[in-house]
Amino acid sequence: MCLALDAKVIGFDPYAPEDVLTSHQGFERAADLGKLVASSDVISLHAPMRSDGSPLLDADLIAKLKLGAILVNTARSGLVDGDAILAALENGTLRTYATDVFDQEPPRRTALLDHPDTIQTSHIGGFTRESVERTTEVTVQNLLDALQTEDA
Repeated sequence: MCLALDAKVIGFDPYAPEDVLTSHQGFERAADLGKLVASSDVISLHAPMRSDGSPLLDADLIAKLKLGAILVNTARSGLVDGDAILAALENGTLRTYATDVFDQEPPRRTALLDHPDTIQTSHIGGFTRESVERTTEVTVQNLLDALQTEDA
């Protein structure tokens, strides 16, 4: 979607094969996560938790954020160091932290979640009337296609 807005998109995946996230797909592949966070205006996390449970964006990486960056975390709350995120919001390094994932459900009030530059939504942010209608249409069409195939 960002490419359609003519944005420069940089991806980082230490486990992806070399032919994934390449320029022929419109993506640039970051050499490392430190360079990605230092050069990005907006960072969106889409990753599983690390096997050791440590945050992907720890205090050291958060300190390298480009001034005024926006961080969107719709993956796992543990991917970020919450204390370091709060500090980055307070010192202006991070302009906005948007999330729909929390350490505890339902989320409890914390200094990070109470910060005026934090945006939170439930983990069903894409659950709209239109998405439900479209899902219903696709489901019914799939069912009709399957029934028609059985009759043939």
